Amino acid sequence: MTQRVRTAQRAQLIRKNMDEVLQGFPSDLDFTGTDRHDYHVHAGAVFGGADIILTCNDPNDITTTPETEPYEVIHPDDFFLLVTDSNPACVVPIARNQIKYWSGKSNHLQLDQALLKAGCPRFAFRIREALAHIAQLP
Repeated sequence: MTQRVRTAQRAQLIRKNMDEVLQGFPSDLDFTGTDRHDYHVHAGAVFGGADIILTCNDPNDITTTPETEPYEVIHPDDFFLLVTDSNPACVVPIARNQIKYWSGKSNHLQLDQALLKAGCPRFAFRIREALAHIAQLP
């Protein structure tokens, strides 16, 4: 399989699973972020009508005036906790699905370790609890 075919397949998968894929964004929006290289994140969120920017970046990189923005900057750890607080029963089935998916892959980290490495320590703890629960099931 050529790189071009892989890229086309990846683009198709992204379009299938995302609400919206922007082809561009305005270059003249007001930007208060401290990292000029994150302008595209801000502009894409505004132009695309995003409610949330999910990032490990410091929110100030994207905006120093969050109260004036149409979106909220949320860290993945906070987002995953929000989701699982809203539906605690989803954690064990999700953990099981991830175990099934990753068990066929070589050289993978345990779920909780991968989350720790990704900067999601509180969600990693929640997943560790789910893994302990799964281990006790018949």
